Amino acid sequence: MVKVGQKNVEYTVPTGFEDKERASVMGGYFMATTLTTYKLWYEVRIWAEANGYFFQNLGRQEFEGRPGDPPIEDSLIPVSSVSWRDTIVWLNALSEMKGFDPVYRDEDDNIIRDARESNAGVVDAAIQTNNDGFRLPTSDEWDMAARWKNDTELQMVLSLWVEDIGHHLTMQVLQQAQFGITTTINLSMKMQQALWHGIEMVPVVSNR
Repeated sequence: MVKVGQKNVEYTVPTGFEDKERASVMGGYFMATTLTTYKLWYEVRIWAEANGYFFQNLGRQEFEGRPGDPPIEDSLIPVSSVSWRDTIVWLNALSEMKGFDPVYRDEDDNIIRDARESNAGVVDAAIQTNNDGFRLPTSDEWDMAARWKNDTELQMVLSLWVEDIGHHLTMQVLQQAQFGITTTINLSMKMQQALWHGIEMVPVVSNR
């Protein structure tokens, strides 16, 4: 993970179509430099299920294998076929697994560990705390991280489009791993698309 900005410092970040809008973002958060791979998703899910967590969707390696299958190879292919609820619960599991305080809680401050339909109301009402665990970035945090270079400069976002969607997703991850925090043209359409239409890409951010 890479630190984006300085803690307690507010930054003005270009956002929106052709960067015509501006947003204020607090720095000091840490952003993953690649999309969440299916390999990591699988490892955390297996740990989570042995430690009181439940998922509605098991996730799969994009375009390969069946939901819940072990990773086909040690690759950077991202996880797909999981929901926003699955992701919230998985991030709490990742936090616990790594020894951090999970971010997403219910109204009684209990850790949310169940993404099944039967617990949908609790997950949908999740409270995002300021704990040091892992969480999803806001769309403005995503824009800032995609452009981050140093404390005084933002870089242009590198766009990459490959017609074959299978290669497209794989190249996104490889390109991000090689060049640091960048994004591609479909990712810069805001996280809302991923959140509400089924998570096909899962970036991870931490408050610590």
